[in-house]
Amino acid sequence: MKKIAAGIAVCVFALCSCASSGKVDEYGTVSAPAAEEGQKSEAVSSEENYSDAKIRGGKKSFSEQFFGTEKFEKIDEMTLTLKTTFGNTILRKGYSIYKPHTDMAGFYVLYDTSSYAFFLAKAERNALIRAVDRYFEDFEARRLEKKAKKTERAYGSVVAYEEFGINARMLSNRSKPTVYFGYKFIGKSPYFCIFVPPTENLSKDKGENHADTVIEQRYYFTKAQARALADFLCDDSIDPRYEPETPAKSAVDEYEEAAPAE
Repeated sequence: MKKIAAGIAVCVFALCSCASSGKVDEYGTVSAPAAEEGQKSEAVSSEENYSDAKIRGGKKSFSEQFFGTEKFEKIDEMTLTLKTTFGNTILRKGYSIYKPHTDMAGFYVLYDTSSYAFFLAKAERNALIRAVDRYFEDFEARRLEKKAKKTERAYGSVVAYEEFGINARMLSNRSKPTVYFGYKFIGKSPYFCIFVPPTENLSKDKGENHADTVIEQRYYFTKAQARALADFLCDDSIDPRYEPETPAKSAVDEYEEAAPAE
């Protein structure tokens, strides 16, 4: 029995080790101190950017509001990096998503045992883009520091919005967490990081199977993954989806009826 148990343990370790994140970013010796931790975001971020009126109402049709359909649109497949229970990094497929009739966009992914739709509104999207730009600058200048504490908070914080549940059709829970942008070393490789601390579950339909608190999440991105996310979340990409160009009115022929004969 001991030999069988040992064999199973070896197999599990081998499987986890094979779940690699693909190409990682190489990083040389640090030659300068890291950026100051916990700097405030330049964005004006507030829970009001994710008001119920925006999320549930807006320009939605009656059927969309009544049935709660179209929680988000899947735009394109994407990848990001997660950490397994065993500490290994894995490449996880997800989707870039957009919430119809709003300025909110983000990504959808399976995290642990639940599915999460992570959204940022306009101001917060631009804060993330600035954080990614700063990460690239610190990476190239070798300012990333492996042994520094709380580096996942290095580029500030904003309020986000999440919907989560068993799968894409059952996202019955929601939260408005304060999330942090920064970076984190996994082994010798640094990753851009979105850190979501434990947050209150705002769902009013809490039952026996609904937790009061949303679990902590850490989403890791290689430079290529971070740039792809930032490019998707830019105003040029998202604004046309909720602010469509007003179609030009075609010229009409004016006509004046003749005066009635006397």
